[in-house]
Amino acid sequence: MDAKYFEAKRKHHHVWADYLKRWSADGINVYHSTPTRKIKLDSVRGLAMDLDFYRVTHLAEYDVKVILQWSSRAAEDLQYAHRSYLNDFLRFQRASEIYKGSRRKIEVIEKSIKALKSNLMENLHSAHERDASPILKDLAGGKLSCLYESGSIIKFTTFLGHQFARTKNFKDRTFHAFREDTVESVEFLRSMKNSWWFLSYMFGMNLGRELYLFRSGYTHSLLFNNTGVSFITSDQPAINVHPQVWETSSQPEFLDLYYPISPRYAYIICESNIFIGGVTEVTVEQVVQLNQKMAARSSSLIVGSDYESIEEFISLVGQNR
Repeated sequence: MDAKYFEAKRKHHHVWADYLKRWSADGINVYHSTPTRKIKLDSVRGLAMDLDFYRVTHLAEYDVKVILQWSSRAAEDLQYAHRSYLNDFLRFQRASEIYKGSRRKIEVIEKSIKALKSNLMENLHSAHERDASPILKDLAGGKLSCLYESGSIIKFTTFLGHQFARTKNFKDRTFHAFREDTVESVEFLRSMKNSWWFLSYMFGMNLGRELYLFRSGYTHSLLFNNTGVSFITSDQPAINVHPQVWETSSQPEFLDLYYPISPRYAYIICESNIFIGGVTEVTVEQVVQLNQKMAARSSSLIVGSDYESIEEFISLVGQNR
């Protein structure tokens, strides 16, 4: 068996490192903010990454109950898909328990279990990235026609759904919204934290399906930036920029999903009428507003193509987490 099969991929990027390279002049290093509000030029490999972020944990009966409780809010076909993925992980968990109960020590099995705990969810995200890679490459070159090809739009919306839900920032925001004022709520939140590696994937599935099935109700625009101000991105690169989100603290009812693809191109899926659809050239005022929202919604990291693009927006980092 290939030795790579036994390598536990513990460095889990919740923002795709290859995506961040589009802001790099040399294909490796980018200008970015630090948690202490400094600006550095550094490799993308250490950015938006946490050790064991998607590592599979043991799911107790209560954890499964909480997952299915969240799943029950989705459409029936999605619930079926959720259970299918969940059952795959539960079969792996059961097989690991059987092996552990045997009290045998078989090196190849020990290594396999260790690697799979680190790699199973990471591999799922990597598969979505591979599906989206040629699409993003075309969009970064201004070729909107790539989304007219069969199967492309569902691959793209699925990728966007997961990129929205898989970040550490989204995880922290979700948990921060929960009140721990009863024993039940404390237990419920503890369970969510334990199974977040699966819940976040499930939430990403839900959003990706919504964007695909109801795509005719949204305006899709590839934003072309020919101004002197580049698009920036962050540790939460897919964000809701609908005006309602920034005017009220209540749960938003509408979605304008914005995703910068490169310093010159971005994609937005709108319920509002802020863009007309198709390839749309943006003004410098629009670029600045989108960059402001990107920085405000970030946790601690914004990424740009030059020092000045970070310096202009670094004071806004994390203001609207």
